[in-house]
Amino acid sequence: MDEGKYKKFVMSLFDIEDIGQKDIHGISIDGEKRGYYVKVYPYWDEKFRNADIDEEYVEELHKHIGSSLQERFYIVAPATCVAFINDYYEIDGIKYYFLKIPYQVIKELHSNSFKKLKQPQNEKEINDLENAIGFHFIRQPEVESSIVKKKNEYFLKITKFLSDYDYDENGEILKNFESLSMVLIDNCNKEGDVSFNMSEYYFAEDLIDEKKNSIKEDESVRTMLKKCKQIVVPISSKTNMIKVVYIDIYGNEFMETKVLEE
Repeated sequence: MDEGKYKKFVMSLFDIEDIGQKDIHGISIDGEKRGYYVKVYPYWDEKFRNADIDEEYVEELHKHIGSSLQERFYIVAPATCVAFINDYYEIDGIKYYFLKIPYQVIKELHSNSFKKLKQPQNEKEINDLENAIGFHFIRQPEVESSIVKKKNEYFLKITKFLSDYDYDENGEILKNFESLSMVLIDNCNKEGDVSFNMSEYYFAEDLIDEKKNSIKEDESVRTMLKKCKQIVVPISSKTNMIKVVYIDIYGNEFMETKVLEE
């Protein structure tokens, strides 16, 4: 695709708003997502196809535009160009999020309709997954979390989990935690390790505090999740950091690394 068609296509995949021509200190801005600026990596330009979006790239970008940003900035690029295992890289309080495109299936997406693939929220639903035709782009959920320590034990406290989809397949608004499917933990993570080795997993149902939410027998997991003010995940790490993968009910993932500090 040429530049115009490529930008239009990938921006539509991630619901990016076109804001016309704009640049910050010489860096072109291609749109906005939820009020934050977005840059489409120029993959149509041959000199960028063999380059990586790595620490050097983001540091250089931050040097030019960091002082003009608030909280976050999105970079859209083929997954093969992104050298990070985490889904964001933070500099001076600004999180640079990577919206990754599995470029090898773009051609197929032109001829296949997109369908949301529901993920389980408890063990009973594992075999109820629908078969989907077509391919799935990762649309990262929005997550806010922190590490807390109580009585010499660490916990992952999640205060926000929202799917990138505002509405479910029935047109109902998806509220906080309602779209959570699973949380996966790598408890043996070491600095510089780019792999993810799952140590523990939790379905959304496993993380609901029954006493605080007064669960009724006939309530669905989604209904119970809507009552949650926060979700707490126990940590039993053998090192001073963990990797966490959060998954929504449509199979979208968000990964981050957390340092265990007192």
